[in-house]
Amino acid sequence: MDQKSKIFFLLLVIIGAAILIGATVVYFSLYKKEQKKIDDGVLDKEIIEGKMAKKKKSKAIAFFETIFFLFLILSLGLIIFSKFTSDYFIFGNNGVLVVGSDSMSQTSTVNAEIGYISLEMEDEQFSKGDFIRIKKKPQEEEMTVYNIYLYKNEKGITIIHRLYDIDNDAEKPSYVFRGDANQFSDWPNVYYDQIIGEFDGVFIPKVGHFALFLQSNFGTLYVFFLLTLFSISAFFDNANSSLYKRRRKLIEANNDIKQ
Repeated sequence: MDQKSKIFFLLLVIIGAAILIGATVVYFSLYKKEQKKIDDGVLDKEIIEGKMAKKKKSKAIAFFETIFFLFLILSLGLIIFSKFTSDYFIFGNNGVLVVGSDSMSQTSTVNAEIGYISLEMEDEQFSKGDFIRIKKKPQEEEMTVYNIYLYKNEKGITIIHRLYDIDNDAEKPSYVFRGDANQFSDWPNVYYDQIIGEFDGVFIPKVGHFALFLQSNFGTLYVFFLLTLFSISAFFDNANSSLYKRRRKLIEANNDIKQ
């Protein structure tokens, strides 16, 4: 994240915190006003007649809020999972990956001049935000030049590029990878134990942009902000409902005593 992005992100944090604090103050103020009305007996008639219960949200709104809350929880779960694990998901012998760059989106001028990328290979190219499927990595002797593999480099970054060459000069073979859109090969070379899987040719364009957004700092902040705001609203709604219920019980108890 560059300096401008850091400043912008800090401003968003400050603005978000101010909104949440402001929302809490407003909700608390409304809650105290409602509590005073109840304590003064202003709402006793409505409470006894059940009119306050009728003010509850409709089933449609309640259902929508529940779905939205679950969506936020699932989004937060995806954020936590991706932050502490990786940007790919492996299930047995297969997995999925959200592409995070355009290094495989087209054929660069250099690679076109070399001429190793065929029309069939170009059909395999994918872009940032595409959702692709990967399969279990092959045996070391089955590694094939020009196939596309997923690997983790020495910095722990997940990369999916085409295998450009196999270097057998050292004690054990190493692999030279290059993105189709890149002018140069990846450095340093990759060893077999760094290979994670192989692209199986199946991808869905653009549907992974939401996942990339969630993995970003801005996406994390956005989900956290909405979840917190939703929780504040739900907390004070439940607090108001509890006030009505306690007052109703108190009124009914007093009526029983009088009788």
